[in-house]
Amino acid sequence: MTTLVFGAWGNAQAVSLNFVPSSQTVGIGMPVSVDVQISGLGTAGEIVSAFDLDVTYNPAVLAATNVTFGPFLGDPFFFEALTDFNLSTAGIVDFSELSLLFDFELESLQPDTFVLASLDFDAIGAGTSGLSFILDSINDFKGLNGEILDFENVGNGSITVTPEPTSLLLFGTGMVGMIGWQIRKRKSS
Repeated sequence: MTTLVFGAWGNAQAVSLNFVPSSQTVGIGMPVSVDVQISGLGTAGEIVSAFDLDVTYNPAVLAATNVTFGPFLGDPFFFEALTDFNLSTAGIVDFSELSLLFDFELESLQPDTFVLASLDFDAIGAGTSGLSFILDSINDFKGLNGEILDFENVGNGSITVTPEPTSLLLFGTGMVGMIGWQIRKRKSS
């Protein structure tokens, strides 16, 4: 679990940023999606008015294909929010959203827990890909009155890619056949 700590007005309130699910297993060639979820905003008396995030992954295991933004910073179709994502750098999903709504509108729109965005990948190679947030002076969150929200205890997620089940079945069947052939060969000698 990843925990963000906001230092607004001298009060430290825990707000969590998580990959949901935090870990999963899929077969090669399968699509896989993971949500970037924030929670604890109501407890902290906070909102998210903008964010810019980078998520790293292993490009030998996964290929990023899309980012879908949640509806809680406004609707881009109605010019309530601006969204952008960049998948051109292998191993990094760069995505951001800026709400054009007023803080009081965001307070009524955002529940305590919501999905900021869903990240879509294709499983292209066997192995495990860690998922990590890059948080620095360029990648951050903004809350009430555009104040930068400070992060603490940032964690990770993972996606494990296994060979597809049909390949395993064929491999297993072939191994059983070879063992049977060896046994028959020994008995006939």
